[in-house]
Amino acid sequence: MVLRLLLGLVALTLAGTALPVARAMLGAATFGGLLLDVRLVAGDDLGNGDLRLAVPLGWFLGRSAVGWRDLAHGVALALLVAAVTALVASGI
Repeated sequence: MVLRLLLGLVALTLAGTALPVARAMLGAATFGGLLLDVRLVAGDDLGNGDLRLAVPLGWFLGRSAVGWRDLAHGVALALLVAAVTALVASGI
């Protein structure tokens, strides 16, 4: 299901111009890469599904961002919300 989501987003992005494609790829690489780093540090605490979902979410975020600053803020906000949610769920 996540792969179909990513393919759909890629198809919709390719219908546009080249600049949103570059931003979308950067967003996917940024968000996917950050969660891959977290996965390497956290071990099995972060599932592969979370990592796979980060790539299409990063693609969408990069595609819809107005500038590079929006992309960085969106990724940082997503990671902050995920961290707070994990802390609340763990009972800390």
